[in-house]
Amino acid sequence: MPSPLRSFLSDAFPTIKADPQACWVSNILSRDIPEQLEPLSPAIKIVDRCNQLTMLKQRASQEHPVDRPHTQQYDDRFLDCLTEACAFAWAVLKKLGTPEFHYREGAPDIYVNPGIWIEAKTIHPSLEDKELRERVFKKGEVAGVTVPISYEGLFRKFEYDFKDAKGKFKRQGTGKNIAFFNLAQLDVSAWLEKKEYILAKLDQWANSKKSSKPTIYIVICYNYNWQGPFRDLSLSDIG
Repeated sequence: MPSPLRSFLSDAFPTIKADPQACWVSNILSRDIPEQLEPLSPAIKIVDRCNQLTMLKQRASQEHPVDRPHTQQYDDRFLDCLTEACAFAWAVLKKLGTPEFHYREGAPDIYVNPGIWIEAKTIHPSLEDKELRERVFKKGEVAGVTVPISYEGLFRKFEYDFKDAKGKFKRQGTGKNIAFFNLAQLDVSAWLEKKEYILAKLDQWANSKKSSKPTIYIVICYNYNWQGPFRDLSLSDIG
């Protein structure tokens, strides 16, 4: 029996064929689900159990169109949908209430009744790292170089997405607010050399945001691990 993730991909994109050298969806359909993506299947099961899977499929097909030439931004936007599924499942796991996708222009991605807004953000790898991985994994080249670690670039992504989430929360007027970040992948060299250090620094960054903006709670998971975010919160945090 196919995994929930594979079934989701097949149902959302019935015309995409398995191809390891094409887009992200077709690449995953062409092989076994990688270990780092295994948390996505239980997340999708929870979305389905809450009768929101049809909405997620519609969202995915809109963000990753198949009726035009493919671009990298379609992959990134689809991966954003998977982060939204993770944030949804995390809300259920935390027993915050009854979540539903709230796909409205300028609004957070998820509303949890009663009164909690969640904005899901994916922090994607750098363009340089994506190009390196493409050479290594798709073309079989052995990487002779690594991607320089850019802490400033990584933190700029978090700052930009936090500002965007803050604006969406402000437009809602009332409610408790959670920014759910998924650090989808660290650049190759950072993962090899400085992973734990970087995650600790991100936790410090989140603490500074909590001090300056205590009305927004921050959750950060790594590589879609929504069941065990390295920065989490408890019910007592949000009352």
